[in-house]
Amino acid sequence: MARLYHRLFYQFYSFFSALAQEGWEEWKALVAVNTLCVLLLGEAGVWVAIAVKQTTGTLWNEPGWLGWVLVGACSLGNYAFFLLGDRWKAYSQEFQTEPALHQRWAAWGALILVVAVLGSVVVAFYCMSRLDWSQ
Repeated sequence: MARLYHRLFYQFYSFFSALAQEGWEEWKALVAVNTLCVLLLGEAGVWVAIAVKQTTGTLWNEPGWLGWVLVGACSLGNYAFFLLGDRWKAYSQEFQTEPALHQRWAAWGALILVVAVLGSVVVAFYCMSRLDWSQ
C-alpha cells in the first residue's frame, strides 16, 4: 500500500516536472496528495452527516477544531511520509527505471484515481442534497 502511495506521489511529481522545472515539484506533488486526502476526509464527513441525518456534530461543524486537526495531521503525516529525509527520491529512482509502458499505465491509474475521488465527492454531496433535512 505504501508503494502505491509513493507511486501516486511520483506521478504528481512527474506531472509537475513535465509542466515546468522550477525546483518546487515535490512540494506541488505534496499539495496535490494533501488535497486528495482532504477531499476524502470531507467526503467521510458528508457520509457521516448522511448516516446520522444531521449537519451538526459532523466532522467539520461541532467541535470546530476537529476538522482542522485532522487536516493538519494528514498534512504532517504526508510530509513525514514523503519529504522528510527525502525518502521519496529512492522510490523516484526506482520508478524512473521502469519501462515506458509501465510508467504510462501508472500515469493512467493515477488519473483514474483522481477522477474517482472527485467523482465520489460529487456523489456524496449529491446524496446529501437529496435528503430531507427538516425531519
